[in-house]
Amino acid sequence: MDISAASRAVAHFVEPGNLLALLLATGVALQWTSYTRLGCWLALTGTLGVLAIVVLPIDQWFASPLENRFPRPQWPDRVDGILVLSAAQQPYISTTREIPVQHLAQGDMVAAVELLRRYPQARLLFSGGPSRGGRTSAADVARAIFEQLGVDAQRVTYETQSRNTWENLAFSQQLVQPKRGETWLLVTRALHMPRAMGVAQRLAWPVVPWPTDYVTPGSNWRLVHSMSLGRNLPTIDAAVHEWVGLLVYRLTDRTSTLFPAPVNDDGPGR
Repeated sequence: MDISAASRAVAHFVEPGNLLALLLATGVALQWTSYTRLGCWLALTGTLGVLAIVVLPIDQWFASPLENRFPRPQWPDRVDGILVLSAAQQPYISTTREIPVQHLAQGDMVAAVELLRRYPQARLLFSGGPSRGGRTSAADVARAIFEQLGVDAQRVTYETQSRNTWENLAFSQQLVQPKRGETWLLVTRALHMPRAMGVAQRLAWPVVPWPTDYVTPGSNWRLVHSMSLGRNLPTIDAAVHEWVGLLVYRLTDRTSTLFPAPVNDDGPGR
């Protein structure tokens, strides 16, 4: 069984946006059957769900615990390596448009370049495998973006076989063979950091979290905020995707705990 494909299918099915659309569509369809009352209840439930997402900070309730789990530390005295996980690269669109395209989150690339400038002795590893059905990979897009940003190509290595977070970390560790005492920073979206750090701890690779692309203001959220379905729903979907991913990774023994947390230097995973 392909765990990656199965987890993606489950994640898509439980996304609130998809569930709400299914409730509304089913509710409307049942109006033309003998189950009119059930249809009304389903349509009403879907409508109230949409209104709740618009009015209430549900996106922050789902996302804040993930983003707050691994805060960014102070600047390390020394950095030997920087691991950047693929995220929002768009291989197919990059191919059709003939320019490197990365949607929404670009803080990881900016952070990587900033770290390379601050730590001239550090090497950069970008991990991102082939796209589904495409000739261009996430690594190809990242390479083009780094070239645009003026990054020295000699300082960057690309891991191009991984299909998911587990493989990102496992294949990268095999590729660079980090030595004891080296400091490696893990750069990825703050939403994704708990699952990525859980894998790193499971692999006994003591990386330092360097989260980027926050979508919540931390603890300073308000009860009624943006009042925008288009803004709130994608955050909820992304957060639910991560919560489902954490559950799947725990069940498949890719993390040691359901909700990974920072550990002490002498604790597990260090």
